[in-house]
Amino acid sequence: MTMPTVTAGLVPLQAPLPSPRQFDLLAAATLVEPTTDRWLGGAWTGGDVPGPASTHDPCSRGTLRAKADPGDIGSQISGRFIVYLPGFCQAASIGPNPDFWTDRLSLAFQVYEGAAIERVLATGDGHGTLGPYLADENMEELAGGAAVTALRGLELLEEAIAVHGTGIIHAAPATAISLDGLGATENLRGQKRTRLGTPIAVGAGYTGVDPDDAATPASDQQWAFASGPIEVYRSDIITNPGNYSEALDRSLNDVMFYAERPYLFNWIARQDPDDGNHVQAGALIDLVP
Repeated sequence: MTMPTVTAGLVPLQAPLPSPRQFDLLAAATLVEPTTDRWLGGAWTGGDVPGPASTHDPCSRGTLRAKADPGDIGSQISGRFIVYLPGFCQAASIGPNPDFWTDRLSLAFQVYEGAAIERVLATGDGHGTLGPYLADENMEELAGGAAVTALRGLELLEEAIAVHGTGIIHAAPATAISLDGLGATENLRGQKRTRLGTPIAVGAGYTGVDPDDAATPASDQQWAFASGPIEVYRSDIITNPGNYSEALDRSLNDVMFYAERPYLFNWIARQDPDDGNHVQAGALIDLVP
């Protein structure tokens, strides 16, 4: 961003900043503020015993007396990643004290960080070492991958989650609007939820997602996803470089700062394309049925 030097007689104003989006992944997931730095090296996540539970009649005879085998307890490795937003300006506009500029950069960062982490969770965002993502090759294609209405898609996603308790539905804004118009959602205490109480993460990071091994959506279609519970680890926003002189290019009198924040996802994805013990599913939604 290049800011002109204020012309005499004009009032210097800063444009109003947009606010962070409501109902995004940061609202739907559980935010964890770490008390140590060990998570910055990544995490090995071990799951719990998966359902569903079975029933048993102790008075039955023969092979019906045998109890079902337990499901596999999943595990995965997740990598820490950095979300960053660069801010460029001229030294003449910033002046001798950059605090007002870095403060506004931090506020602008909070507008865009939600979509960035949604993109990583949905697609991996081109990073190969961060662990599973919603649209990877292990995603379960609901309805056999065929496009369905928004309501039918919500039904399928809810049922995929219900088998294993609770979870999160992930949707782009256009899909969320379709569900709102059907009266299938409600806003409760800062979260968008289905009528059954499942949190819905709504954000730009889910727009245009093209799963690895499923149909590419048409212009009037979007994929929506279901997952199990997700914890999001993050620390405070950092402004780099911390020293004004390091941000200043003296040959051009230009200044570059970066607002950054590290993140880590804690969740369990499907272990393979046939894994029925964990929730990682997608439904292709027709926005114009």
